[in-house]
Amino acid sequence: MFMSYRLVDEEGSEQRTKKEETQAKSQVRSDAKPTAYEIAASNSKLVEHLRTVKLDGEDVYRGSSLNLGWGRVYGGQTLAQAMDVCLQSTKDRLVQSLNAYFVKPGNVELPIDYHVTKLSDGKSLSMRTVTASQKGQIIFTMTASLGDDQSSSQQIYHQQSQAPQTITSAPLVPTLQERLEPHSDRMKNYELRRTYVNEGNPFDFRPVHFFPMWLAPKANQLKPQLSTYIAMPALSQVYPQEESLHTAGLHAKLFAYASDFNFLATALRPHPIANWSPKLQMATISHSLIFHRPADTRLDKDFLLYAKSSPIARAGRAFVLGEVFDNQGRLLLSASQEGILRFRR
Repeated sequence: MFMSYRLVDEEGSEQRTKKEETQAKSQVRSDAKPTAYEIAASNSKLVEHLRTVKLDGEDVYRGSSLNLGWGRVYGGQTLAQAMDVCLQSTKDRLVQSLNAYFVKPGNVELPIDYHVTKLSDGKSLSMRTVTASQKGQIIFTMTASLGDDQSSSQQIYHQQSQAPQTITSAPLVPTLQERLEPHSDRMKNYELRRTYVNEGNPFDFRPVHFFPMWLAPKANQLKPQLSTYIAMPALSQVYPQEESLHTAGLHAKLFAYASDFNFLATALRPHPIANWSPKLQMATISHSLIFHRPADTRLDKDFLLYAKSSPIARAGRAFVLGEVFDNQGRLLLSASQEGILRFRR
């Protein structure tokens, strides 16, 4: 995910007229939580947004971008739309793993064209490569494996990883919105406030190890770890809780979208610099996901626990790992990301 962390001085806000900014401010209810209708509407909008449309011409699809206020295309969106392309190009198969590279920052004002190459279609696995471009310039590439969720007592099985927290405590943890609502004045453009504070974010994020993004911790005050509970409780209002491959594919896309949110920032926590510091440059280089239980990754039934950690950061790069558990302690998927993490030159 390419992202400028000069969030409090976003260039886009400077380009607004005073009238537009006044209108935008009047639409942001900084003193109120989003209504159930607004949450359901945000869920519906995101579900529709992650669908791509096949263009005239073989194996080419098109998607559009939501403006989240970061000045760039959100990386999780590109991941999810590329997954949608893969799902449309196969029959009765789910994405089991993917490895993506972010080549250039994307422009939220331009459509994104996705070209899929069908590498193979075997008895149990399909392989796809997807390239995303804007105005003929490649911004993203991804290779994915798709297959059947072969659950059987005859299959080899073990699980070594254990959830670091119990999911039953999720409702007791304040939401990200509740944490940030008193500080909405720090977000200087409408889209950013809408994403973090109001109805623009359909996910229920509940960070366990929250630390304000605009403050610099003391050196080694925080560990390079971050656990977040994630759910989309209103999703069932706009999409049925049916058990089907189509529904499983939708939830996989939604979690791919959410998996990029605040992932690389995990590596920053032990260091005495604020997440939103204008001196800092953060940008994703690569992002990988492995869905161990693709048919069981559901966001509308209960909270999932996204446990993130950073084994190393050096030489201007950082590496982060993530594991996602359900309320039974089952490991649903694993994630990893490499990114640029350095002071601006």
